[in-house]
Amino acid sequence: MNLEFLRELGIGDTNPGAYDGSWITTKGETVTSASPATGKAIGAVTMSGTAEYERVMNAAREAQLRWRELPAPIR
Repeated sequence: MNLEFLRELGIGDTNPGAYDGSWITTKGETVTSASPATGKAIGAVTMSGTAEYERVMNAAREAQLRWRELPAPIR
């Protein structure tokens, strides 16, 4: 896969599929994204499981609680 613009963005051949403030190493099924123009693989994402999903949801809830305290002009 190794497309230069993806490397510049920090995207590798296979990428974790869950984020809770940092990327979580996941071990689920791998889904590959293909270019609609060429049909060639662009990159892949490893799906997360229930435990990773819970971590992501808890982190999102905590972030929302902090975010709502900020006045609109600062957000």
